Amino acid sequence: MNTDILKREKLIAARRSLKMNQREFADAVGVSRAYLSNIEGGKYFPSLHVARRISEVLNTNIEELFFSLDVRKTHNVS
Repeated sequence: MNTDILKREKLIAARRSLKMNQREFADAVGVSRAYLSNIEGGKYFPSLHVARRISEVLNTNIEELFFSLDVRKTHNVS
């Protein structure tokens, strides 16, 4: 399976685990629902600022959400 699809699915699953719909999550992150939808749909990759906000709302780290295991291993990131 494509790693981009896996990352998008991980983001959607994390949002849903908080029992938040796209509107609620977008509000918490500080972006529009349309922008969030485009991130989850793979059309856009979030800016570093937005990625940081997403990871804060989800209580995780940017690397876990947006980078593949290969990239994390190469750069020695857990």
